[in-house]
Amino acid sequence: MMRLLRIVVLTAGMLSTFVVAAGSYSVYPVTLGLSDARPATTLKVRNSAAAPVTLQLAVKQWQQPDGEDDLQETRDIIAVPPVFTIAAGGEQIVRVGLRKRDTVGREQAYRLLVKEIPSENGVGQGLKLALNMSLPVFVLPERPVTAELAWQVRQRDDGQLSLSVANPGDAHFKFTEWRLLAKGSVIAAGEKLRYVLPGARREWSTQPSRPLAKGDKLHIVTVSAGREQRTSAVVE
Repeated sequence: MMRLLRIVVLTAGMLSTFVVAAGSYSVYPVTLGLSDARPATTLKVRNSAAAPVTLQLAVKQWQQPDGEDDLQETRDIIAVPPVFTIAAGGEQIVRVGLRKRDTVGREQAYRLLVKEIPSENGVGQGLKLALNMSLPVFVLPERPVTAELAWQVRQRDDGQLSLSVANPGDAHFKFTEWRLLAKGSVIAAGEKLRYVLPGARREWSTQPSRPLAKGDKLHIVTVSAGREQRTSAVVE
């Protein structure tokens, strides 16, 4: 049996504003939001290294067919400058703009890829690794949208549980932790950043700490931005 859980999605101006660092450079914010009302935004990139760093940008359309992330070429969004070099201790402002207006009434997802181009004249000895980032970009429609989560728990022949969550809603859902409870006790848990895009389904397997039977009642707890969401499910 699948249980639906409706999640309200934050507007573009309320998306994550944490700083993420990838070795020699950092970016802020780490999630970008665009809409018809706000068709452009900025990204700050800072180089904390003692040498210049050259970065290249690309925007990809982000979908999840068959539950897996899939990135495709797109011209819906532009990021400029596409290639730039930041001096040691310097900053670069990247402008991200929407080329295509919303026509589907559902949140659209993209990824802004930040790729470090290794210097051919590196300073010092040793191996210099190129560091890359992939930042979510969400384009929100004019109307309010929500994520609707439908959970399903199936018992497998090998004793493991198959957990799946479908999102028939019009906005994404992100969670960093999950716990599976039976009679108030945690029987399985995990920590991994997962996105469930509109219209997508994600599925994974887990080994419970004790055997379960079909028909057992469970609670599923997810943690998103420090907030817990709880729903019930029945083992199928």
